[in-house]
Amino acid sequence: MGSKINWKYISIAVIVAFLIGTGILCWQWYVVKKEITEPEGKLSKENILQPKELLPISEVAAWETYKSDSFGFEIKYPADLFKITPYGGAIVFYHSFPFEWSNMAGDRFTELWDLTISFTIDWTDFNSAIKKHFSAYPEETYGGGPGIIAGHRAWWGMMGAEGINSFYYFIKLNRKKTFVVRIDSIWEGFDGRLLDEKDFLSAEKQYEIFIHMLSTLKFIQ
Repeated sequence: MGSKINWKYISIAVIVAFLIGTGILCWQWYVVKKEITEPEGKLSKENILQPKELLPISEVAAWETYKSDSFGFEIKYPADLFKITPYGGAIVFYHSFPFEWSNMAGDRFTELWDLTISFTIDWTDFNSAIKKHFSAYPEETYGGGPGIIAGHRAWWGMMGAEGINSFYYFIKLNRKKTFVVRIDSIWEGFDGRLLDEKDFLSAEKQYEIFIHMLSTLKFIQ
């Protein structure tokens, strides 16, 4: 005669297994959510995005300060290089020069914007802002990670194609307010003729200027 099945212990085992499985799933969900909404890793001085090689202090000190009360920020910039214009709900700094070129659709242009920096506010949470503006996050990125910008938690990512890069910097101001900085950069690989253009900013110069600008970013009331 077979042994008697103790349903009491089986029920307890099933409940314990269910609780363990549920706990694992909840932990995995929490980890994934944390990776997106709160930059992983301990944020230290190494995570502060700042220039590795400083421009001469006198040069940066001579830059003008742009201030926007409506957007709540100020930043220093080289006024001799940038023009500023509102566009699509953003404030756009751009550097341009005369240059004849055509896009893939065959449209012809006589001016090239080789460096464009836009500042805008997304009135959503950190996670939603990243997903809205940086659709490739977190897959298919060419770099990125957590950081600290102007004393706030941030996340940055980069996408690009031959001769063109787009950088995104998301700065968490509060639960429902995210400051978004986007940099569109055209470099030498876009058109070999650019190397002969005296007004063209090389990829290294573009990055050097931008990262120094970013280091002067301040949020105001």
